[in-house]
Amino acid sequence: MMKNILFAALGLGLAGTAAAHTVQPNTGFYLGADMTFHNGSPGRMSDDHSVTSRNNNSLFLGLKAGYQFTPGFALELGSAGMTQDIQGTTAGGRFEASRKTALLSLSGIYKFTGYVPGVYLKAGLTTGHTEVTYRNSNRTINASGNGTGYLLGFGYEYDFSKHWSAHAGYDRYQRMGGLDDNDSNAINLGFKYRF
Repeated sequence: MMKNILFAALGLGLAGTAAAHTVQPNTGFYLGADMTFHNGSPGRMSDDHSVTSRNNNSLFLGLKAGYQFTPGFALELGSAGMTQDIQGTTAGGRFEASRKTALLSLSGIYKFTGYVPGVYLKAGLTTGHTEVTYRNSNRTINASGNGTGYLLGFGYEYDFSKHWSAHAGYDRYQRMGGLDDNDSNAINLGFKYRF
């Protein structure tokens, strides 16, 4: 009997939370911004390179624009970027390497509106440009390339009103700029304004 009462109270509490949170957002266009912390994959170095310092973390302020077709589904165009720096030694002396990637992404976002309102899932394609610079005591090498990849993510969005919302989420980027070893785990915080 006591278990039934507890489960009933829990169920009513969840339903009340869902009802309290549910603000049906406007359909139509929106703009937003994200502050994203990227933790990139290390990248590959040849065996004769001994890495002494590596920074795979970077912050990026990205902009986005999208269209909200229904309260639960949107298509979104966004920007992302990441910088990585490596230092170390080889038989010929010290070296430094850096890799910078800039991306555009097109994602579909499904937002739950039932018992877990605000939780969303995200999947999309990316296209990007990567620049790599390698320096040692003898030479400097610059290389660049373009390519496609993909991203998967999830998060939570809170609607303050029909126009304003804030969110926090996790995205996994694969093959940034088309490079097999250029991946990133990204944590983002941001807001949206729906017209």
